[in-house]
Amino acid sequence: MCCCLDASLEKRSLIGLVAGIATAEALSDIGVNRHGLKWPNDIFWGQRKLGGILIETSNQSEKLVIGIGLNISLSETTKERIGQDIVSLDEIMNADKISREQLISCLILRLTQQLDTFTAQHFDDFIAIWKSWDILQDKAVSFDHQGETVSGVVNGLDEFGRLGIVKDNGVLDYFSSADIKLRKNWLEKT
Repeated sequence: MCCCLDASLEKRSLIGLVAGIATAEALSDIGVNRHGLKWPNDIFWGQRKLGGILIETSNQSEKLVIGIGLNISLSETTKERIGQDIVSLDEIMNADKISREQLISCLILRLTQQLDTFTAQHFDDFIAIWKSWDILQDKAVSFDHQGETVSGVVNGLDEFGRLGIVKDNGVLDYFSSADIKLRKNWLEKT
């Protein structure tokens, strides 16, 4: 699949989030529910990871490669080896067999629709769609930033796709995925 985007450099930083929205919508199309997106690039079902998004860029060209990885079927041995709570589509869908062709078709359709809409979309409209899938919104989190532990409550995104955190001191600050690493137990127990 090839998509040509007429997007500014700032908007290009949001492409991974757009791909996440498209993936969440495609999963709904095949009958998955109770899933959402964990900033910046993870797909979750409940508290377990279902997949992720990877964006690669080339220094030689303006092209982006969007990789979408979803757990279709996982053995118990594989789950134990990964070392985090994960889930597969086979497990979620129970007896309903997943058609990989249908899933790929839905992913391509939703990704094409989202990318086409995104270039002309107002930022507030994009944020409203993101928030409808965001599993971190209004949740208390803690993470490491420049050698220090930061705690706060998630409060949306800025125009560059950075995560907004209202820190314990009440200040809203934005962090890029390069700046922070949410801990494995990223969601604080409240």
